[in-house]
Amino acid sequence: MANDGNGYDLPEEDMVRISDPDTPRLFRLYTQAGRTINVYDWFEAFAVTLEGDPNEDDQDVERSKEERRREAYARFMRSLHELDILGMLRWSGRGAGKKGGECAAKVVWATAV
Repeated sequence: MANDGNGYDLPEEDMVRISDPDTPRLFRLYTQAGRTINVYDWFEAFAVTLEGDPNEDDQDVERSKEERRREAYARFMRSLHELDILGMLRWSGRGAGKKGGECAAKVVWATAV
């Protein structure tokens, strides 16, 4: 069991690992979310998992916070698009504006057997 930082003990297999590629990392967050996922909150959680990534070079440490955030956003959008293509998301239309798109509904639920 590992503490998730909020006082909850989670099994090791439910924790996001720093060494995970982006899409499995995003999927692990998907499995931990409820029925409807706020995309902004999902991005924030994804960005937090990228902190301390061993794949970053020493030169990446000197990049500005804005540059790291843009890269995290690009990686998030690529992985989000892959999950969307796989049919795991349904855009609920909730949110601001005509198109909405602020929230995504889960189409696939991972259950323990």
